[in-house]
Amino acid sequence: MAAVRVAPLKVLFLLVIVLWASSAAIGAAADPFYKGKTIKILVSSSPGGGTDTVARLVSRFLPKYLPGNPDAYVQNMPAGGGLVANNYFYRVSKPDGLTLFGTSSGPMTMYNRGGTKIKYNPREYTWLGSLSRGGSILMIRKDVKSRLLDPNAEPVVIGDREGNRTWLSMTLWGKEALGWNTRYVIGYAGTAEMVLAVRQGEIELWSSGNAELTKGLYEDGLVEYIAQQGTERRRDLS
Repeated sequence: MAAVRVAPLKVLFLLVIVLWASSAAIGAAADPFYKGKTIKILVSSSPGGGTDTVARLVSRFLPKYLPGNPDAYVQNMPAGGGLVANNYFYRVSKPDGLTLFGTSSGPMTMYNRGGTKIKYNPREYTWLGSLSRGGSILMIRKDVKSRLLDPNAEPVVIGDREGNRTWLSMTLWGKEALGWNTRYVIGYAGTAEMVLAVRQGEIELWSSGNAELTKGLYEDGLVEYIAQQGTERRRDLS
């Protein structure tokens, strides 16, 4: 099956690290503020995904560059596709400079959509940085690709956490413009669980911007690439 490029879309695969710092935390002091302290990096996803991986990378190297060289650890809070972690960070975490937050684009989409369960406001976060890895690439298991264009076959299963990831627009476009035969299964805990589901055949159509995960599935002969978000071909995914 020929690859399809979705040119108008641009994905920012975010890892956003957020720091709430009090004036005392950033003020001058005789001893560095972080000396003898511990920083918690709260992560809104389960271990093994891109957000978690970068948070753990930050936890390894950030203390080296902060005055006082504090300790740091990662705490995962993956429930609700990031909803629970964002609510906790916004409403419970103290603004003492000792809690950082790693989250993805999903909870930002949930905030824009609104609802009674949204108890956080990302407009009030202090944004420190983000990671862009280029467009996500859509893949299909080789053993089910014949069903994708067969309306009489069992629908190809698309799996995701909360159902609001930007790459899902590629699947909607495929369904509406190309007649893809698909259905959605939503509610996976995180990336590691979805990768396992792809390997086991539970998920049959999936997307990721993580080159390591994507290439692993491709090189093992399980999947084919069929579409990519972004305006340029990703060399690291070829």
